[in-house]
Amino acid sequence: MAYSEYTLGQLEDEFGLKNQIVSLFERIIPVEPSPWLLDLLQIAKELPVKSEKAKSETIVMPILLELRNRNNKNLVMFQSIDL
Repeated sequence: MAYSEYTLGQLEDEFGLKNQIVSLFERIIPVEPSPWLLDLLQIAKELPVKSEKAKSETIVMPILLELRNRNNKNLVMFQSIDL
């Protein structure tokens, strides 16, 4: 049977699954962004960011760099590579 033909009820019955709502983020402690990141995002907000490439360079990359810096540089980023 194709995946698209299954209903949630069939999956629950056939595989013994239980439909549960779980909060993935209830134990997450919010962290304030650094002044550096806030400055960059403010600059990005003022730019005409239209393409996915521009969004990646002006919004996503600064956030990833912030995460990397907060985690002892234990974050690896593969840019423009299909994995």
